[in-house]
Amino acid sequence: MNAEKKVRRAVLDWSRPALHSAAREVIDRFAAGPDRDLSGVMCVFPGKQAGRRFQEILAEITEGRFIPPEILTVGQLPERLYTPKKPFATLLTQQAAWAQALKSLNPSDLRKVIPSPPDEDDVDGWLRLGDLLRRQHRELTADRLNFEDVAKLGESLEGFDETRRWEVLAQVQDLYLGILDELNLWDQQSARIFAIDNQEFATDDEIVLVGMVDLNQTQRGMLAAVADRLTVMVHASPEWAEERFDEFGCVKPGVWKSVSIPIDDSQVQIVDGMKEQSDAVAWSLSELSSDFAMNEITLGIPDDRIVAHLRRTLAAVDVPVHWGIERTLPDSAPYQLLEAIADYLQGESVDDFSRLIRHPDIAHWLSQHDLPFDWLTRWDIYVSQHLQRTTRILPGGKRAVDFASKLVRYVSDLIKPLNRAPRPLTDWIEPIGELFEAVYAEREIHIDDSEDQLLRQAIETIFNAWTEHEKLPESLVPVLSAADAIRLTLTQVQQEFLASSSDEPSIQLFGWLDLALDDAPAMIITSVNEGYIPSSVNHDLFLPNRLRVHLGLEDNDRRYARDAHSLSSILASRAQVKLISCKHDIRQEPLAPSRLLFATDPHEIARRVVRYFDEDHQALNRAPIGLTTDRNESDFHIPRPAENAPEKTSFSVTEFRHYLASPYRYYLNQILRLDEVTDDPVELDPAGFGSLIHAVLEDFGRSDAARQTDPARISEFLNDRLDQKVKAEYGSDPLFPIAVQVEQIRHRLDGFARWQADWFRMGWRIRHTEYGNRKHVQFPLDDGREISLRGRIDRIDLNEKTGEWAILDYKTGDSGLAPEKTHRWKDEWVDLQLPLYRHLAKPLGVEGTVKLGYVTLPKTETLIGAQFAEWTEEELSEADRVTRETAAKILAGEFWVELEKTPDWYEQFSAICQDYIFERGAIV
Repeated sequence: MNAEKKVRRAVLDWSRPALHSAAREVIDRFAAGPDRDLSGVMCVFPGKQAGRRFQEILAEITEGRFIPPEILTVGQLPERLYTPKKPFATLLTQQAAWAQALKSLNPSDLRKVIPSPPDEDDVDGWLRLGDLLRRQHRELTADRLNFEDVAKLGESLEGFDETRRWEVLAQVQDLYLGILDELNLWDQQSARIFAIDNQEFATDDEIVLVGMVDLNQTQRGMLAAVADRLTVMVHASPEWAEERFDEFGCVKPGVWKSVSIPIDDSQVQIVDGMKEQSDAVAWSLSELSSDFAMNEITLGIPDDRIVAHLRRTLAAVDVPVHWGIERTLPDSAPYQLLEAIADYLQGESVDDFSRLIRHPDIAHWLSQHDLPFDWLTRWDIYVSQHLQRTTRILPGGKRAVDFASKLVRYVSDLIKPLNRAPRPLTDWIEPIGELFEAVYAEREIHIDDSEDQLLRQAIETIFNAWTEHEKLPESLVPVLSAADAIRLTLTQVQQEFLASSSDEPSIQLFGWLDLALDDAPAMIITSVNEGYIPSSVNHDLFLPNRLRVHLGLEDNDRRYARDAHSLSSILASRAQVKLISCKHDIRQEPLAPSRLLFATDPHEIARRVVRYFDEDHQALNRAPIGLTTDRNESDFHIPRPAENAPEKTSFSVTEFRHYLASPYRYYLNQILRLDEVTDDPVELDPAGFGSLIHAVLEDFGRSDAARQTDPARISEFLNDRLDQKVKAEYGSDPLFPIAVQVEQIRHRLDGFARWQADWFRMGWRIRHTEYGNRKHVQFPLDDGREISLRGRIDRIDLNEKTGEWAILDYKTGDSGLAPEKTHRWKDEWVDLQLPLYRHLAKPLGVEGTVKLGYVTLPKTETLIGAQFAEWTEEELSEADRVTRETAAKILAGEFWVELEKTPDWYEQFSAICQDYIFERGAIV
């Protein structure tokens, strides 16, 4: 059939948006009778968005008095023109058939295709490979090629060394088609070629192509068969429409390579990175807003990674924007719930359990059960204290274990139907549905709530994928665990997105391929850079660009021609167009400017290159209204302490250190009782490390082993107690880092045993271990008030030979610093712990010569032992004075004190205190 004689062509007005001209043309040519009946017309567009807008324009022109045409995308058109003789294989069926074909190869041939194939039972891995081959098959078949054609045609390409690989792929392709034949199913692309070859395409309707500037060979063959019913509408200037477009209205790549694109310098904005690009968009909008309403401006987003940053920037200047993709399905709650369940099912690890119960929908479900209101905080504390590997082992005291067991049991009961032996994929549909019903049954879905709409979309999308599983032929259904079944399903839908709708006036955001047929009179296009406009296919695993050119597939030249026409169309038909090109992407990787910016004469090319790469060029030297870096203060303020002084009478001897370091952080910790709790520790933190050593040494101090002079006997006792404590606190299978830390503790305790034996031989005896004063010691202030001092002294020793007392505190830090180093800095007291222990020990009769010091237990063995402070009575009196002054300030509520530098050891409140925020309001 001679398509060139029969295809009708309409050249659309180049000075107007294509859809408006196309709508007028369709009405003038095909609207029958006074009803303007277009029911016998099929209007075909590249995407759904253009089709929806086209129908709106038809309604505007006719004031709603018309019978609409059928609106189709180019992918929907073929099956409207012929009747398939067999059902089409679903997407999953195709993947599974390709995977089965691959697995049937002998190992040596398989390695020609995939050097490192997945394990035999890695269903998801094989399906991923199946999908990879499915996509190659679809693209090649669309241009009427098969894998054998690639092998044969490639031989004439210089340097082509993949012949054997493609010959094996041809075998796989034959196997794949054979599998579908046995199942009485049809591959869609193959069915279309069969229909073309057997002249099955026919229609009585008129077909109108709008904006279809690039068609593959299958589409061309299909349209050639119905050319007498076909009209192609070309958006072009009449004088060059013939030379730049072929008979089907597609761009001619060779011609468009040399076409000049009329871009004015004033339309191009060059910026450094994503932040500057967002600012440039905001500024351009402020300029355009005087002449255009919001619904008359479109933002083009070739790189969708910038959408979140752009939306935040525009929200800051009160500019509403609408992006049709509200979020991707992997960002939805139902997807993440299934993902978390699959992870937990895999090994019942504590980390996965903690992530699962943090999921908002599981957390809400748990809150309906018999649990304390602060169950999540309690779980985090439990995890940080016991650091167990899995939820199958729950160590600790009875109260803690009872709580943890109850929480784990609720979740285990919920997912119990999924914790079964592997079974056919389709058998998991019902238990997954029951689990979703249990979690979401009580959730009210409000149709006018945007978040509820997205939730409903996500659940429907996921269960549509499960429905597709039911269509799998029995011979292709894999046997999987619940975790693998869930992961397979999530893989099937991970590219899906959740659409949003908005009736409020807003700036519309569209991807690059939608822009040419958008009809807004003003347009801002971002990321005018190589890789986005135009995109490229240089690194395809199977079909690199050089081979594509040789085979006649879509290549970089075709993409360039398509994008050159799109940009030319936009520039010709819009009142205002702004183009923004970045030097760096969102990851700060360098970007090249789009070649389209250099589609001009050589002199202008040179000038634009200099402009783009000029380091001193400041494309944006002013901030849009509402955006400025010249603010006098941050919008985020450190919350101030309450004005009312605390009612506090009791003080721990260790808490004064915190006030002396930072009165504000002391307030957060001691007055508001805030602290940091995390669920993701991988090892003992310094406090936990020290606590474990203290617990062992407390038992030692109360035992007969404290009177031993043999280091080996002391070590034996300490090691035995250490093993008992570890098993009780962390279970029989602790995390590997804990096992390493335990051995580090064992090394320190061995050093302690040698020191302790020598210490005992010198006459020192332990009189009190972990002494805590039950009746707080009263301590007078200067104004006549008294406060209570409390504390817990690690050990108090008495030398039976000299009558001296020693008040000792175990220190397990790696530094092994002496008391003078930790208590005083530049002759000022920064810690009052040891001096105040004097007062706590007096009720025990500890008077006379009293030594104050540490038993240091660092990793360096030579530093293990007692280190005493050599403070004078005057210095100790000074410590008491500092205590009185500090207590008075606390009681007076003096907590907002600005510091010269941030405390380097007090980091749990760094976020509240904005430690790492540039130009924060104060250092506290």
